[in-house]
Amino acid sequence: MKLKTIRQQYMILSSQFISEEVREMIESNIKTLSTGQAVVDFAYQNYPVYSSVRLNGPGGSDVVILKWRGVDVAVFYKRQITRVQPDHDGVNDGTPSKALRSEDEAWTKMSLLDAKSSMKQAQFYSEEYSRVKDENESLQKQVRSLSHLNDMLSEKISKMEMEKESKLKSSQKGS
Repeated sequence: MKLKTIRQQYMILSSQFISEEVREMIESNIKTLSTGQAVVDFAYQNYPVYSSVRLNGPGGSDVVILKWRGVDVAVFYKRQITRVQPDHDGVNDGTPSKALRSEDEAWTKMSLLDAKSSMKQAQFYSEEYSRVKDENESLQKQVRSLSHLNDMLSEKISKMEMEKESKLKSSQKGS
């Protein structure tokens, strides 16, 4: 009877197989793109190396995924826009401080080339937060200790000055 050999398998993000040189080239291309339509046009002009998938969502939201040789490399997302008409009755008076000049400004992007998952990033920030918190507590203890030492030295200096004044006065009386 033959025993089957079980081979261990790993899950690896496909983007990890992209060389550093190509990754930098892709990142520089991503930086030049700012809207979903720009991504679609770029992918069309650079097909078959690049391609895109567009997903239209409810409420005008829009998602475009940029792919390099079939591997997802970036997500472009159009955030939902609310149109506001100034009322001139004090409620919506004037132009909002963060008003968009065009719908194109509603787009945001996220590179998918970073190998860190959101779980790893959350763990990193959680550990970093704990480290900074511990360091802060240690520094606060040192501050309290130094403050106490400062108070003691200030008190000692005051006593020494009072003794000096007292000796000076008694030496002046004696003369």
